[in-house]
Amino acid sequence: MKKKRIKNGLALKEKSGNVIIPVINRCEVNFLKYPYFNVVSKSKHMDCIEINDIERMPDGYKEIYWRVSRSMYYDFPGAFARRIHTEIVTPILNWMPKPIPRLIKLGSLYEMCKVLGIVYHSKNRNDIKKALESIAATTIKTKGTFCIKDAQGNKKFIEEKIIHLYEAVYFRGAIFPNGNRADETTIVLSHEYAHNFNRGYVAPLDFSYIKSLHSSVAQRLYELLNIWLYPVLENKSIVLAKKYSTLCSYAPLVKQNKIWLAKQQLKSSHEQLINSNYISSVEWESIGKNDDWLIKYHIGQRAIDWYNSTRRKVKSDNLLSYKQKISDPGRPPEQSIFLPVEAMKEEDPAKWDDQINAHVPHFLQKYPGHKENQQYSFFRELVEQDLKRMLAEKS
Repeated sequence: MKKKRIKNGLALKEKSGNVIIPVINRCEVNFLKYPYFNVVSKSKHMDCIEINDIERMPDGYKEIYWRVSRSMYYDFPGAFARRIHTEIVTPILNWMPKPIPRLIKLGSLYEMCKVLGIVYHSKNRNDIKKALESIAATTIKTKGTFCIKDAQGNKKFIEEKIIHLYEAVYFRGAIFPNGNRADETTIVLSHEYAHNFNRGYVAPLDFSYIKSLHSSVAQRLYELLNIWLYPVLENKSIVLAKKYSTLCSYAPLVKQNKIWLAKQQLKSSHEQLINSNYISSVEWESIGKNDDWLIKYHIGQRAIDWYNSTRRKVKSDNLLSYKQKISDPGRPPEQSIFLPVEAMKEEDPAKWDDQINAHVPHFLQKYPGHKENQQYSFFRELVEQDLKRMLAEKS
């Protein structure tokens, strides 16, 4: 079987179809909480998403404005663009040491196709290009959403401003402003996004669980519930109540005016969340309107376990993917993702460098002086600990 090769923190697919991914991905919270991608294919010609709301804060109430507008030359960023951001960009950001730069290399189009599990041919290459271009061309007019933290930790909300998720996209061969030529697909994150990510204004998501959900609507619903459930569980409750209209605004979904249509719209997504025990049941209640209802989500054990495991503040060095133990059908569950099976046979610490280097070509490519690099030293320490533990178990 062909060995997995890690590029920019992503494990590429084997012929068996298995992909190793981080268990926890920390995502910038505004792009989880507020809608950006169009997850409903039938409404791909929408021009904008708009939210004008009042949110309760510890120090009072705050006006929220969030409007996402597509370019006239591109469709709205859809489910495929969301996959690229979720399955490629976000894991890379979690893998990189902080502070992350704004210039992020995503790899070649061939590598991106492999990570997404799609065939490398001209249509898919063009789809990736169009998706990235549509993200860069889409603007966000926002007020009261992005919270900027200074070095002392003081928070200040940005007043009305127009931003992007990606400020620029460069494909292989394109010329950077400094005159250098791009050797792989590269994006430039917005200042606000990178700043918030580096300052820890993020929320944890179970990436393996997201991949197990079979529709973009179910995945988006999980992202929203993951944000909304935290204050509910903090208050020792197990029921989350949201208006159907609010859910439609934040997803976004096309609002239905009949309850049977609304239930049918969310039936598949609700079933996936219930079957996986993220929620235990769903209730619909009348609120005296013909086109709006209250949806009560009874929180399941999976969500409670996730809350308990992530509520404690994790050291934010973005080396979490090194520490995660991920089940792989081809290996015993006690092995960590960065240990090859061959490492079990090697008892000479002097030869461990070869095993480490075989699994972290990113360090060899991006950090020529990797053995003096702090992140490499940390990685080696983790590998040595696992090797010693496994050798002890063998004996």
